[in-house]
Amino acid sequence: ESAYHAAKVRLRKDAYADAAEKFQRAVEQFRGCSWEAETRYDLGVSLWKADRLEQAFDAFRDLREAFPNHDLSADALHAQAGIEHRRKRFDESARLAREFVQRYGQHKLTSAAAFLVAESEFLAGRSAEAIDEFRAFLARFPSDARAVDARSRLGAALYRTGKLDEAEPFLRDTGPV
Repeated sequence: ESAYHAAKVRLRKDAYADAAEKFQRAVEQFRGCSWEAETRYDLGVSLWKADRLEQAFDAFRDLREAFPNHDLSADALHAQAGIEHRRKRFDESARLAREFVQRYGQHKLTSAAAFLVAESEFLAGRSAEAIDEFRAFLARFPSDARAVDARSRLGAALYRTGKLDEAEPFLRDTGPV
């Protein structure tokens, strides 16, 4: 049984730290072969789920550097933005998510990245930027599952900036923030 398949089994069983160790060995085993990008991505995922965020971020970065044109490079960039958001590094989260939206505008994760840009701006306390980003998100993705949260956050950002009349319909529609 290859290190990769053993790691996949551990990942499916939620044994993330063990999976990460096995994926690390598999990265070395598959260096230069067609499975290397997938193995690097799975390494990043298992590290993230094991709450080893710095190592996960680095694994995703390494994937993007080694395989800049691979489909998983987009997913790795999105994961990096999410990791930075989780670490409360909102400037970097917004920058990476914005890069994702600009580079991969039609990707399946574009709406999630666009929301992450707006949410990062909001949590960083940049209400004016958050207002612009939430409005852009709602204009582009009005039916997205995150639209209710975006409307609520937009109302809160408008309220923060003293635009009470503009905030009121968003806050009324979504309830307390």
